[in-house]
Formats: sequence, C-alpha cells, structure tokens
Amino acid sequence: MSDAVEIDDDVLRDAAHSLHLHLGNLMDLPEELRNTVASVYYEVHWLRRKDGGTPLVSHLPPQGDPKTQLDAAMKQALLRVDQYRIADTLVQGIREANKDTQPRLYGALVQLALDELKWNIKDSFNKSELRRSLEKMRKKPVPEVPGLYRRMSCSETVIS
Repeated sequence: MSDAVEIDDDVLRDAAHSLHLHLGNLMDLPEELRNTVASVYYEVHWLRRKDGGTPLVSHLPPQGDPKTQLDAAMKQALLRVDQYRIADTLVQGIREANKDTQPRLYGALVQLALDELKWNIKDSFNKSELRRSLEKMRKKPVPEVPGLYRRMSCSETVIS
C-alpha cells in the first residue's frame, strides 16, 4: 500500500477496534512496528469486507495477464492472513522483554517482528540477524500506508 491508496474509513475503524481488542495501545512499541502491525490488521480487515471486492489486486503493479495478477493478489492475501495470526504473539513477546533491563533482547525481538511482518523473511525465527539482513538486501518491504496507526488512533478513540 502507498500514500496513493484510498483508505476505507469503515475498514479502518474495524481494524482499529480489532487491534485495540487484541493488543491494546501500541504506543509502547517503536513507530515503525506500530505502523507495520496496523497495516497487517488493516489489510486483513479489508479482505474480510462483505462487498466481495479484491482490494489487493488494485495495489499490485500490473504484471502480465489478469490470472497472474490474481495469483499475486491471492499470495499477498494469504501472506497477510498468516502474518495477522502471528502478529499478536510477536507483540506479546516483545512486551515481555523489558526494554530497560534487556535492551538487546527487546531490540532483537522488534527486529525479528519487522523482518517477519514487514520484510516477509520466511522462517525468520530460525535465521541469524546477518542472514536476515542479507535477505532484506534482495527484497522490498511489504507496502504500507505511512502513518496508518496514527490514522487508526484518530478513527478509534479507545486506542489513543
């Protein structure tokens, strides 16, 4: 997703409400991770829309025929659903690490979560930081809307 993407206010509200119910306020996390988690929640709630739209197709660059585009959209949708399933566990693990007394562990867990959710590093839990860094050199991050968590906070007053 990018700045050019129009945000659906109803989906934004639903995603913000769900995020708050599952994880509460994310202000204790680094801004980059807050936005990445918000993007995962937003996309999954977008996919759950009742109007049957295929939102991810419109956010993928046109490559090849419509079937190729649909296949790419389906892969992206499945990826985001998997990330949605593990996002809560990742955030809870980060919160269990005390950033004041265990700053290295806290930082490593934040980076692991970003590698998993933002960079889509497969099997990142079993890879060293160096290996993940090398993989990121060949990848692009999953597209996100900058400031999405901030927009969620404005749409869902219980988060702010």
